Amino acid sequence: MLLTHIVLWDNARLPPGLYADEDMSAHTAVFYTIRIQGHLDAAWLPELYSLEISAEQDGTTRLSGFLKDQAALLGCLHRLVNLGAKLLSVESSAAYTNKGQAKMGQQLTKTMAAEETKILAQIEKMRSGWNQKDGALFAEPFTADADYTVWNGLYSQGREDIAAGHQQIFDTFYADTTLHYGEKHIRFLRDDVALVRLEDSHLLRANGERVREDGVRPLFVFVKEDDQWQIAAFQNTPVIK
Repeated sequence: MLLTHIVLWDNARLPPGLYADEDMSAHTAVFYTIRIQGHLDAAWLPELYSLEISAEQDGTTRLSGFLKDQAALLGCLHRLVNLGAKLLSVESSAAYTNKGQAKMGQQLTKTMAAEETKILAQIEKMRSGWNQKDGALFAEPFTADADYTVWNGLYSQGREDIAAGHQQIFDTFYADTTLHYGEKHIRFLRDDVALVRLEDSHLLRANGERVREDGVRPLFVFVKEDDQWQIAAFQNTPVIK
């Protein structure tokens, strides 16, 4: 039994056209067993190539049956991911290594990692803008009509207002501060929308003193347009201990 683990992100969407260059028609029908986290309602059976759906006692769902080719397998996985499923594994009864399936997993992992890198670069640009006391640079990753809410409820809308407001605080009471981030978590809601959460964000003054002892926990909504990730909404939530 060939067991292939394909790593996916929770609620991710497979980028459209990712496998357009792959000839799937040459593969013959193969019996597959697909496992996902959580239980899936049998009502989705027609959407999943009529694979048998079985709820397991360990909290997972097993889908099994014959798929005629790799295109059918990809279509089934695409539907599962767009339903918000977390894919755990794909088992094939084929007696040979399915190179098409392996390539699919490798391409998906590579593509999603590249998108994460683009998003993290935008977050880093914000930090650089703060530390250089450059309001325009800080606001550059935001969309023109972005929503921005800080820890005390103050609200700004639009890149220009975000830039002007931050330039004012950079020139006054936050002039001697540097911005620091904690662990970052990225979840793709769609191929062009991502939710990013930071475990921690805090400011340090030149003498090493933290501006807010417990820091804040930022939440970003990123959108992708013309291959560019930008921040459409930002929310800072204070950490209370």
